[in-house]
Amino acid sequence: MQAPWGFLSASLALLILGWAAGRFMYGERIFNLKSRIERRDDEIAELKKQSSDKEEGDGTAGKNFLIGRLIGQYLHEHKDAPRRMQMGLEQPPVDWVNAELAKLEEDWRVKTGRNGEYVFYDLPRWG
Repeated sequence: MQAPWGFLSASLALLILGWAAGRFMYGERIFNLKSRIERRDDEIAELKKQSSDKEEGDGTAGKNFLIGRLIGQYLHEHKDAPRRMQMGLEQPPVDWVNAELAKLEEDWRVKTGRNGEYVFYDLPRWG
């Protein structure tokens, strides 16, 4: 009570000393975490570039995305779909998928492969 300015300056000095000690002790850890984040950002950018290059090449990524959307649509519209289909062990009927692709005016279709999975093929172009 008799020396409020002395108490305030001592408290401020202790606060600054604590901040400096924490900065010194955890500065390296913070730097390491920031460098890890930057490295991950670089990896993500590289993967996005590879994905866009692959998509431009054969379009498989975009086709897989669209097929995933159509499978979700089929399961939403057909609540009585078989349990194996709901679990992702079976695919919706090829005829239904191809009809939906036709509605979307896509120039490719699917057929059933050896494993029961879809195989993409392009429609023949006439004229």
